[in-house]
Amino acid sequence: MDQTAFIQNIVIPTIQILVVVLILPLAIAYLQLVERKVLGFMQVRLAPRRVGWHGLLQPIADAVKLLIKEDIIPEKAERFLFTLAPIATVIPALAALAVIPFAGAPFTIGGYQVNPWITDVNVGLLYLLAISSLGIYGIILGGWSSNSKYSLLGALRSSAQMISYEVPLGFAIIGVMMLSGTASMVEIVRAQKDAGVWFVIPQIAGFFCYFIAAVAETNRVPFDLPEAEAELVAGFHTEYSGMKFAFFFLAEYTNMIVVSSIATILFFGGWLRPFPGVASLGWLENGWLVLGPLVLGGFLGWLVDQRSGTGLRCMFAGGVLGGLLGCAVAITDAGGLAGMSVPAVSGAFWFFLKVSIFLFLYIWFRGTYPRYRYDQLMALGWKWLIPLSILAPIATVIPALAALAVIPFAGAPFTIGGYQVNPWITDVNVGLLYLLAISSLGIYGIILGGWSSNSKYSLLGALRSSAQMISYEVPLGFAIIGVMMLSGTASMVEIVRAQKDAGVWFVIPQIAGFFCYFIAAVAETNRVPFDLPEAEAELVAGFHTEYSGMKFAFFFLAEYTNMIVVSSIATILFFGGWLRPFPGVASLGWLENGWLVLGPLVLGGFLGWLVDQRSGTGLRCMFAGGVLGGLLGCAVAITDAGGLAGMSVPAVSGAFWFFLKVSIFLFLYIWFRGTYPRYRYDQLMALGWKWLIPLSILNVIATGLVILLRG
Repeated sequence: MDQTAFIQNIVIPTIQILVVVLILPLAIAYLQLVERKVLGFMQVRLAPRRVGWHGLLQPIADAVKLLIKEDIIPEKAERFLFTLAPIATVIPALAALAVIPFAGAPFTIGGYQVNPWITDVNVGLLYLLAISSLGIYGIILGGWSSNSKYSLLGALRSSAQMISYEVPLGFAIIGVMMLSGTASMVEIVRAQKDAGVWFVIPQIAGFFCYFIAAVAETNRVPFDLPEAEAELVAGFHTEYSGMKFAFFFLAEYTNMIVVSSIATILFFGGWLRPFPGVASLGWLENGWLVLGPLVLGGFLGWLVDQRSGTGLRCMFAGGVLGGLLGCAVAITDAGGLAGMSVPAVSGAFWFFLKVSIFLFLYIWFRGTYPRYRYDQLMALGWKWLIPLSILAPIATVIPALAALAVIPFAGAPFTIGGYQVNPWITDVNVGLLYLLAISSLGIYGIILGGWSSNSKYSLLGALRSSAQMISYEVPLGFAIIGVMMLSGTASMVEIVRAQKDAGVWFVIPQIAGFFCYFIAAVAETNRVPFDLPEAEAELVAGFHTEYSGMKFAFFFLAEYTNMIVVSSIATILFFGGWLRPFPGVASLGWLENGWLVLGPLVLGGFLGWLVDQRSGTGLRCMFAGGVLGGLLGCAVAITDAGGLAGMSVPAVSGAFWFFLKVSIFLFLYIWFRGTYPRYRYDQLMALGWKWLIPLSILNVIATGLVILLRG
């Protein structure tokens, strides 16, 4: 890598990251001061004004206080996890800012081009949703590790709340992705520029659902039940003090900025001015020409009000006069100011102005709305927002097919009646991410069934299921990152082709990743030994206690379908999908038509089993017949007797190997059920948080290092 590329690709993004990490805490400290000032104004009381002029140094005093405050850890807390929780909350919030574009036009510093974003990826929106949802794990971890009933109840509330509002939030953005045809944050804004209109106009219902769900996701008023002081002392952070306590609030305010930025980009044109398609309003491009005099006039008027005791009359009058002056300068292009072309400055101005309006709405809600009751919160999410958010994308176009739509059952297309048929319904370049997203939606049916049954057993089963899903979703996600790094794609078809090119199944370099994936997948499907959500010895039947008939059958249909889906994903990611064993070994090409071996093996075993049934010899004849049949099949395949092994039927042979591998995984599910006892709840949580998550993260780091060292 030459010097220019090194500076462009490594140094500049690193400096951008440091700027964000260093400036953001200071910005959030003063955002809290603004919040306290605005709330004081709304409630007709004095806001902080003792430290510095009108309280301007109050955030510095608060930061010093938190730094020197004693760090208390409860005696019976899980010390490591207790310390890890606030860090696990704040890191995803900061990481989400990496794909936020603050303006549209790059600028130059010292001859090097600097983009007003850290990185732009074609799945930026999916990355944002994924990384933002990780913050909940820090809250749950903090509540559980504190060994306090108030903290635990706050954490459980937070997990149920997050799950309830994650669905409408996800559905709300589908319409935007459909309109723009991309998940890149930069391209979504450019799509609004090409359309000449902000997407909030055609997607008003989607924006409504998104913003309400986003407020709930950030645990802000009126959805701040996880830290309700009237009931839970301080909820999930009851036992925290000092900088650990500050980290939770740093994460909360960072998440407010992130969701406000996402709303700005998806629905309000990001860095675009209002009415981007109206050429006669081009003077708005440099909108700071209007806002600058408005703010200055308002500030001078406020100073007059402070001295004369005239309320806020002079402030409003000064703001109006300043705004009119700014409009006059901009419209007439006095001094050529409005005609200046500084796209990076004007874009950043409009972006941060829109984000500031959303942040003001957060503060306004806090000073206006009372806290919801828990039943009101759940009813709003499940009875109103979810149906509305589902209707919004349906009104745009029919939503994507379910999880099996992107599973490739073989590698080669075949022809029927002169038409080519692919052995998959669709192949998209984010198929793996789509699979993870669509598969995780099943948990909402379990939670909805448990909550709506109005039964303590059903509700406990649903809560267990939500905590279990959240605990094992992380290692499952990290486990597949190594495969994506090796293959360089998220397309299910291309991942298999990458294994063919490499000549080896990815389970060999990713054995730790496969181990984490499969254990987490068994837990995700609520199968033994992770079937605590329906533990009959404790909860009668758990979340489906009150169900019968076909409704009861639907839960089991979903469970077994999920088993097939996760087995198919494991087959594709780690075991070569439709590829035969040892795809890089040419001398084993006779394995391509593996059904030549399996067919005689199964037939011999079946005939031996019939003999066993009649003679009462146990299973001896079955095993003997299977071995003889298998040997016969190998002989036919190796010698190519009758030219059978040399037949080229890739669709059949690919489907054979795919379904054989999936069947082996399904057998493992059954084997586990007949072998392992059910885990205790503390064992289940410890396995997820103490073992699988660290191992899956180490696997990603090790994979990255190997790829880096090998160039």
